[in-house]
Amino acid sequence: MGLILVGLGVWLLSGRELRISAPRVERGGSERTFVSMYLFGVSYATASLSCTLGPFLVALTPTFRARARSPGLPPSSPTPSEWAWWSVW
Repeated sequence: MGLILVGLGVWLLSGRELRISAPRVERGGSERTFVSMYLFGVSYATASLSCTLGPFLVALTPTFRARARSPGLPPSSPTPSEWAWWSVW
C-alpha cells in the first residue's frame, strides 16, 4: 500500500492528473423545509457521533475495570475517607 501511495505522489508531483469516476453531488439544497432540515440534523448528529464515540469509549472504559474502587470513577480517585482527610486541610 505504501508503494502505491508513493507512486501516486510521484505521479501527481510530475504534473499529471488523477481522474476518478465518482458521482457528482449537488452543492447544497435549495429547499428549506422542515423535513430537509430535520434530515440534515440527523445526518450531522450521526456523523458527529461516529467521530467521537471511539475516543469517548477509550477514555471511559478503563474506569469500569473490575478492581476500581467504585464503577465509573478512575481507580486513582480518592475514597470517601480520603476526601474527609483532605477536607480538614
